[in-house]
Amino acid sequence: GYVQGRSRAETRAARKAGVELRDVPSFPDAPGYIEAMAARLLPLIEADTRVLFSAHGLPMRTIDRGDPYLDEVGRTVTALRRLLPAGTVASLAFQSRVGRMVWTGPNVVAEVERLAREGARRLVVVPISFVCENLETVHELDLELAEHARSLGIESFARVPTPGCHPAFVRELADRVRAVADSAGWEL
Repeated sequence: GYVQGRSRAETRAARKAGVELRDVPSFPDAPGYIEAMAARLLPLIEADTRVLFSAHGLPMRTIDRGDPYLDEVGRTVTALRRLLPAGTVASLAFQSRVGRMVWTGPNVVAEVERLAREGARRLVVVPISFVCENLETVHELDLELAEHARSLGIESFARVPTPGCHPAFVRELADRVRAVADSAGWEL
């Protein structure tokens, strides 16, 4: 999309200008990320709560080309499921589809409809591929999906906040940046 293309263009321009860049590894199941998400998720779970992990969707052609995204989403879900109270039912769906191509699935709207048909009345949605609040968490989940869920008979809808500036998440990111800087011989 536009953002990825723009990011790549900026990266190329920086390298061309002589800026030394290093990649910081992704963190799908890093302890600080999982701790931050669990701290925001676990207090929202009561008896009979269904948990719906929501990840940003990707076109399947991107996955088919070897993108590790689905594997990383799976690692996050697995790490968080281990922390859920015994008996908590959880599922995964994808949001933010655009265009007619085949996307990762199931779609979050279809999954909420399935959960409602199964009799779910308490739903907690966990946006696992978003690290800060944005249009897709606030508008898509908090407004559109919440309204749709309620129209289907789901009485309690809650959305877990993104990790944002949670101290465990900030520590995790800082540790990762320090490790990359140290390996490059940079002083921070």
